[in-house]
Amino acid sequence: MYFAAAAIIVAAIGAYVFARKAGLIGGRPVVRLTPQYTDFKLIEKLDVITPDVGCHTMAFRFELPTGASLALPVGQHLSVRGTGSEGQVISRQYTPTTCEDHTGYFELVIKIYPTGQMGNYLKNLPVGSLVGVRGPSGSLQYHGAGAFTIRRKDAAGAPVSKSYSVKQVGMLAGGSGVTPMLQLVRYISARPEDPTAVSLVLGNQTEGDIMCRAELEAAAERNPNFRLHFMVDRCSNTAWRYGTGYITADLIKQRLPAPGPNTLVLLCGPPPMMDVMKRNLATLGYTDDMIFTY
Repeated sequence: MYFAAAAIIVAAIGAYVFARKAGLIGGRPVVRLTPQYTDFKLIEKLDVITPDVGCHTMAFRFELPTGASLALPVGQHLSVRGTGSEGQVISRQYTPTTCEDHTGYFELVIKIYPTGQMGNYLKNLPVGSLVGVRGPSGSLQYHGAGAFTIRRKDAAGAPVSKSYSVKQVGMLAGGSGVTPMLQLVRYISARPEDPTAVSLVLGNQTEGDIMCRAELEAAAERNPNFRLHFMVDRCSNTAWRYGTGYITADLIKQRLPAPGPNTLVLLCGPPPMMDVMKRNLATLGYTDDMIFTY
């Protein structure tokens, strides 16, 4: 009898957690993240890229109520809490690869590096476990049809929000830095009424390291406004139809929209790579106001 009562209490607490985060958008039930960590159940782990062809990449899916989606604005990310190798609390930020209209679960795609604590924590976590998630956070939000809101800092260092209305979005990403780009590509590609032209150049060490390659190529085939180009450091595949080497200023000039008031360039990837990309963009005439780094 005691255990039955305890089960009822636990169920009630769980229902309350979902209820206090629940809402409606366009008549569809949604779950809203809060600034406090809330537990979500890990319901599936999938191998996206297996170790024998590149860095081990996995997709982790977290349960949402039936028919509900995660109300995370496009361009925003969330924080995941876990336990490190020495028992310490760790937290990392990720951008879900599922959009806000995807129901039943949200998905994080993560590269599992040998020393990556969060990736290995989730990899070894049993399905059915609860994981703390909070949010949303981030300085960029996409509203559709080329409209962005970006929070920047003014001359005095104070945060200020600025609205953008652009026709062309360029993307430079490295490795797992593709995930916020994929979120935006998915959102625009699913809406034929959105005329925004998107160009993505994604760099990786090898062909086998490319995350979500098949989906990106399929999106480029379906959407004539989406241009895609991969660059890898090295490749022995004679059928490779993309580029080999580094992302240079000349490549950016060829693959991304020209600088101007109708262009915004988004960057995400390893800091050393991003520093080089910023210098390349400056050389080509892109101003700081035309560039955003996740």
